[in-house]
Amino acid sequence: MLLVRYVGHLGSATLAAGVISVILEILLPRGTSASFSLSPLLAGAIMGYLVNRKMRDLSARWVWIIPLVWLVYGIQDATGSFSQAWAHESLSAYIWDNFFGTHCSGTECLNELLFTAPFLSSVAYSITAYFISKNIRDVATGAGPLG
Repeated sequence: MLLVRYVGHLGSATLAAGVISVILEILLPRGTSASFSLSPLLAGAIMGYLVNRKMRDLSARWVWIIPLVWLVYGIQDATGSFSQAWAHESLSAYIWDNFFGTHCSGTECLNELLFTAPFLSSVAYSITAYFISKNIRDVATGAGPLG
């Protein structure tokens, strides 16, 4: 049962937050977000709130682990195919620009979408779940306002 709940939280933190992130990218005026990183963070926090506001599940706090492994895999894959001859920048600058920065171009921006955005949204989801669960102790224990 724990695995099923974890997978549910992981889907909420990455896939559902991804849909919200795309909507936010469309709705936010250009210039509002300095980089692509704002919308996945907001979307993860929104999903973290919506899913965890009435329940307390410790597995929600750990959904960032699999997206972190996925991000590390993406960075490792990018470093394996890196050549300074065609990149015209250092490896660290290339990784920063293509996974975290605002200077990606063309298909390199897909790294932010496929690797960085799920990690950022899952971190925001976990942090929100943690703080929300702190505020719902009465719901978790079954005690209401009258005791």
